[in-house]
Amino acid sequence: MNVIELLADLQALHEKATARAGELHAQIKHLTAALVEIEARLTDWRPPGKSSPNSHRPKKTPIEHGLLPLVEAPVHTVLP
Repeated sequence: MNVIELLADLQALHEKATARAGELHAQIKHLTAALVEIEARLTDWRPPGKSSPNSHRPKKTPIEHGLLPLVEAPVHTVLP
């Protein structure tokens, strides 16, 4: 491999890495916005100033209130 081929390969790798970084940056922005929205919903959902010792524990979960989507984890099969 000569120097020109090496530089071309490095340039291609750089372009792929830059594209992937852009995708990850967009995903971080999306997840951050979703987190802010969920935090706002949770603030509205929990009544402030409850005197009960269990005021930090809601009777229903955020999923039951429809604040969070129910996402099922993939099932992994373990072979003997």
